Amino acid sequence: MHDVEVIEIAGQTALFTNDRLTPADIPKGTYCYGLRQSDDSERFCTIEKNVTVNHGGTVITKEPIDLGEKGFISLTNDTEPNFIGETSTFTEFMSNEDHCSMEETEDFEMEMS
Repeated sequence: MHDVEVIEIAGQTALFTNDRLTPADIPKGTYCYGLRQSDDSERFCTIEKNVTVNHGGTVITKEPIDLGEKGFISLTNDTEPNFIGETSTFTEFMSNEDHCSMEETEDFEMEMS
């Protein structure tokens, strides 16, 4: 997988890509969320499990995000993703996690190439 951006969102360090990924695209033990862009496309307005309209990108986390009863979190200036100016490979991001084997990570990287 190509380098993706490292972000902070919902109290977690996560990966961000403009690609539309689904849980089937990522190794078991990671979590996949969509960012919805506002209608004017100037900012992200929600994070949710599946964004079909105004998809702005995909977030991959090591821990689940509690989306609450509504199934999404509205993003404000205080809660929108913080792009920290770094990139990472999926392997680097997952390197300290026991629940993702190297084989799963390599399979993922081959699928994304």
